[in-house]
Amino acid sequence: MFHGTTSYCTPERFVEELSYSQENEEEEIKERFHVERKFCEKDCGLCGIVQQGNKTKYTKTKSLFKKNRMWFANDPCTSLYYCNGVVVKSVKTMFVVDVIKKAPKGILIVNKEKATLPRFLILFEMSECYT
Repeated sequence: MFHGTTSYCTPERFVEELSYSQENEEEEIKERFHVERKFCEKDCGLCGIVQQGNKTKYTKTKSLFKKNRMWFANDPCTSLYYCNGVVVKSVKTMFVVDVIKKAPKGILIVNKEKATLPRFLILFEMSECYT
């Protein structure tokens, strides 16, 4: 399922740091592959999910429900709005997430982070027809 999120940092740096690290490690072969990243201190969904996974305590839905909940969608277009809106930021961030749920349809709302596992980070820019 797809989970759109905000990013207050520069998301491209995750790709740039990874490429830079791989180039430098070609000379020194290491047993483990580890990239040291600095995460932003702000209320950044990207950095939070990369560091800790999906956590209900960081969601912004408590005003709507008694418990904090996370939203996931089968269609990436549904999650697009949650990626800093449609045109606010040029590079958008979205995660592909495994969600444990029997036959989810359309949009799935969960209140337990144990049911989710972020698998892939998608960084993308909107085409001109959307902006």
